[in-house]
Amino acid sequence: MTEQIVVTGMGCISAAGNSIPEFGKTIFSTQPTNNTMGEISLFKTDDHTNYIAAEVKDYISEQHFSKNELKLLDRFAQFALISAQEAITDAALDFTTVNPQRISVVHGSSIGGQQTIETAYAQLFEQGKTRTHPFTVPKLLPSAGASQISMKFGIKGPTFSTSSACSSSGHAIAMAALMLRSNLIDVAIVGGAEACITKGNFMAWDGLRVLSTDTCRPFSLDRSGLVIGEGAGTLILEREIHAREKRGKNIR
Repeated sequence: MTEQIVVTGMGCISAAGNSIPEFGKTIFSTQPTNNTMGEISLFKTDDHTNYIAAEVKDYISEQHFSKNELKLLDRFAQFALISAQEAITDAALDFTTVNPQRISVVHGSSIGGQQTIETAYAQLFEQGKTRTHPFTVPKLLPSAGASQISMKFGIKGPTFSTSSACSSSGHAIAMAALMLRSNLIDVAIVGGAEACITKGNFMAWDGLRVLSTDTCRPFSLDRSGLVIGEGAGTLILEREIHAREKRGKNIR
């Protein structure tokens, strides 16, 4: 019999809430107090970008990271770290009692550091600069979120990103479950992060003529398109016996 893989911790930051309690309150409320989708504030819109987006609300990066840390973190990696921290705290995961070589980080991202890419292009092609910031490459890589999580918590097990479009996070969960069932690891930090509400990205999607100008209603006959969103979600996965017997952790 295959041993069950269980969830022992959860974390998120999204347009529906900047933590699991806020997220749950929004999506399960019978009388929502706010709309998760609305006008774009992250870049200046015009007649060609008259769309809406699902932006993370009330997010101030300096409240979460130092100036030196922000030099290395694209917005999507910031979200990955915030959601991972919440999940780790929720799971009461003590890294001093778990072998760091038996912990894995698999965190997906479809597009990676889009803000970093567009900032670099603006520096080169609009501002006339001859070079980009030296941390441009480590910030823009889709694997940056997973890498930053592993470095922050001293994790030495398999660490990588999955990038398979809209299924990137689901892909990450599946890969981690395979490693857990193969007994390669004991704990997996899995999920995904995106922060692609940028003008260049919207112009690219606009070229496909698939963006909505009103709301997201994928199952409606008169649906008008998709809505670009941002945020991150993280789960802590373990084999059931490890969670119950070795860590004494309740299962979510």
